[in-house]
Amino acid sequence: MLGDIMKTFVAVSLWAALASGAHAAPAFTIDDLSPGEGIASECYVVLWRSSAKTQNGVRPAVLESDGERAYVKVDGEVYPLRPVGQYTYESAALRSQDQLPAVKVAAQLKTIRTDITDEGVEVRDLKGEMQVTYGGRHQTIKVLGEYACVASAPQ
Repeated sequence: MLGDIMKTFVAVSLWAALASGAHAAPAFTIDDLSPGEGIASECYVVLWRSSAKTQNGVRPAVLESDGERAYVKVDGEVYPLRPVGQYTYESAALRSQDQLPAVKVAAQLKTIRTDITDEGVEVRDLKGEMQVTYGGRHQTIKVLGEYACVASAPQ
């Protein structure tokens, strides 16, 4: 009798843990930025999903940064971010008027190739992971990317 009660208790506890979202998928999406929603600068970092397909000669970006600001799109909303470390960004603290959750992006990237073009642009191919924290939840995606900067431009 006691054994049956314990089995029932364990089964109910396990079901409750699973139903509460202990192992549920993240409740937000990391969207691609549309043209015009990101950066246009001489020096920039652009990241895209490692599985992204080229569309009209470009891969849809999930993050764009010029070193002073960055943009990421979560659940259809474009978030302007500020850098707080190398490849680490967060949303402005005072967004209470929009009632939008805070966003933090941290990318772990390594340079897999460096080149200087004929036009004097240093280009670094990047590879790694990007973790987005949104509303207290985390999601990590594999990314590829590019750092590019005109040799005479300040970095």
